[in-house]
Amino acid sequence: MTRGSLGAKALTVLLRVMNTPRMEVAADFLASSGVLDEVLAAGLALPCGTARMSLWVDDRERELMRNPDGPGYRYFSEAAGWVAASAREVGRYRTEATRVLALVRGWLDIPSQPPLAPLRADAIWDLGDMWVGKRRLAVLFMRRAHLSASVAQLRDALSLFPRRRSAVVLTDVTMNAFGPSLPGEPLCVALASLVSTGRPVVTDIDKRLIAELLGAAPPQTGRKTPVYCSDDGGELRVNGEDFVFTGVTQQRIVRRLYEAWEAGRPRLRTAAVLEEAESLASLVSTGRPVVTDIDKRLIAELLGAAPPQTGRKTPVYCSDDGGELRVNGEDFVFTGVTQQRIVRRLYEAWEAGRPRLRTAAVLEEAESKATALSQAFSGYKGDWRKAIGYGGGFCWLIVE
Repeated sequence: MTRGSLGAKALTVLLRVMNTPRMEVAADFLASSGVLDEVLAAGLALPCGTARMSLWVDDRERELMRNPDGPGYRYFSEAAGWVAASAREVGRYRTEATRVLALVRGWLDIPSQPPLAPLRADAIWDLGDMWVGKRRLAVLFMRRAHLSASVAQLRDALSLFPRRRSAVVLTDVTMNAFGPSLPGEPLCVALASLVSTGRPVVTDIDKRLIAELLGAAPPQTGRKTPVYCSDDGGELRVNGEDFVFTGVTQQRIVRRLYEAWEAGRPRLRTAAVLEEAESLASLVSTGRPVVTDIDKRLIAELLGAAPPQTGRKTPVYCSDDGGELRVNGEDFVFTGVTQQRIVRRLYEAWEAGRPRLRTAAVLEEAESKATALSQAFSGYKGDWRKAIGYGGGFCWLIVE
């Protein structure tokens, strides 16, 4: 049995990379996160190409050009002029999932033999058995847990798994709450929620947390446990304190903030959170210093009893799978998996404040065989160009 260590930040970044379709990421993402050297030294990511033609430097995207004075590439900086960039910096890397999961095995005191067994290729793995007190549990790991399609894969795998009633499923992010029911009703928990907060290096996982979630141990008093939030957002434990929220809107807001924290993107636009929660605040006209009424036409719109008001800027909404998009007062429904991935990626970029993405990178991440957005959306019946702009090798959500 081998127990290794990994920086907490590196673990967070690797889980995000494992959440991408191909478990691939550009080197500048790893470098900007400050974990490139660590994950390469540990063999947790391996090069898989040099398709990048730009780098993020000083919060700006810099176009790369072949270096005429030597090997590699270069980019122009207003402050420093032409700056050389090595092939290592502009390459792409793929997460070595089996090595990351070997670390997780060690943290849970799971023997390193037999080898990791994939239940679904590059999607679900059997890590082996661990002991929690006197209870023996089978441990599985699933990536891309936010997708209902992934939960369906887990359902099919569990239907053939003999120890499904004594299983724990670790995930890269919070599991999709609207997926199918799972045989054996195993405990499903995001790996990051089991890692003690405030520690720069991860060396183990406190199995007492798993025992608490299983109801096999009472919560420890006086110990700052990782954040816990009930499925409905009514109960929250953070920084050692317990909070209970009874209002439906409050519960929705709390749950949305918890999911964002667990996904490693804790900062959300307030307007978007309120809009998602369908709170009273979203019914009050913006830009008015004094509230004197609530526009009942907004309620009629939400009920589908009135057409959307033109000229009113509504917050952008995108479903978790990218199938539903509302922008500039119009609704779009995308049924193709590739189209949904593209839409979700553009939404996430807009929400992060970096709306313009390279079209080639977006198509590659969506696992599309198309070479242009027009090809990727060729089967869409509506006018998708009202929502998605493109040009000069870039694409973005059109938010007016």
